[in-house]
Amino acid sequence: TYRGWFVDEGFAITRNPDARGETPLLDVLQHDFWGTALVPPEGYNTHKSFRPLVTLLYAVEWQASARFGFQGLEMQPMRLLSC
Repeated sequence: TYRGWFVDEGFAITRNPDARGETPLLDVLQHDFWGTALVPPEGYNTHKSFRPLVTLLYAVEWQASARFGFQGLEMQPMRLLSC
């Protein structure tokens, strides 16, 4: 269960190390919105949806929520930006 997360947010944020701030910046710039390499290895697909600013903002929010204990309302502006 995602406890209030939409299905896409589960893949775009909770299962994406780029959006959790766990990936080096230069690597984030080589990944699509979902955390897949823009030039994926054989057998993998990418949507080529390149939104590094949104991904980096998700990472900032994720790290802030981990550090300061936010509980979800602070993610609303990021959800609007990802539409």
